[in-house]
Amino acid sequence: MNLSNINYIFFDVDGLLINSEMLSWFSFKQACALYNLSIDKDVYLNTIGTSWESTFETLIKVYGTKYPYDLIYRDYQIIYQNREREITTADFLKEGVIDILNYCQESNITAVAVSSTGRILLNQRLERFGLAPYFSAIISCDSVTSPKPAPDVYLYTLNIVGCTQEECIVIEDSNHGVDAALSANIPVIQVPDIVAPLEHFKYNTLYHKLTSLNEVMIELKSAKDTDEVETGTSTHVLKQNTRPI
Repeated sequence: MNLSNINYIFFDVDGLLINSEMLSWFSFKQACALYNLSIDKDVYLNTIGTSWESTFETLIKVYGTKYPYDLIYRDYQIIYQNREREITTADFLKEGVIDILNYCQESNITAVAVSSTGRILLNQRLERFGLAPYFSAIISCDSVTSPKPAPDVYLYTLNIVGCTQEECIVIEDSNHGVDAALSANIPVIQVPDIVAPLEHFKYNTLYHKLTSLNEVMIELKSAKDTDEVETGTSTHVLKQNTRPI
């Protein structure tokens, strides 16, 4: 994966920039319990990275139609937001978030937030934790018909920001997000959160796995530094070759 020519980074949000996934799981489990639905954790984990509409489709397939999923979702939001208010920004942000976003600004890399969360909640969350000013665009699942793992949201983002697949990378934590990026033919770095990466990803040349955003920043810096050295060497040789004899 060549990172030296990257001008745009598409960041997922939940589970990548903020520590929301375990909080979301506990909140959803509690909401389900209010309606006597004992949800299996593996079933829930398989929905991470996609929209709530897709989550409900999965729940209906597994548990049938006898549960009021719309009420579960309503109560989940109340429980989640109440718990979120109790968490400080420092605890909620993932390690290295501010550093990599500052690096993007310093390096003239355009940062874009691309999430499966709805627009209103996504904007509120990014504003509350001080992340919104770092992004030139904020793209939610509301912008497309088919959510991750379909490629639609990333193809839409390419069109909105006006770049090609060769100029950008996606950074994701979830497998659904990785699938969406790969289906859009965009290089993707996965920083796993609470779901283990799928085994077959490692055979795709557009895929790379790292353990933290700090590691991603180190890779980006290394690629840029290497490119500058090589460019500098090339320029120096050109000057030598054009000197008068």
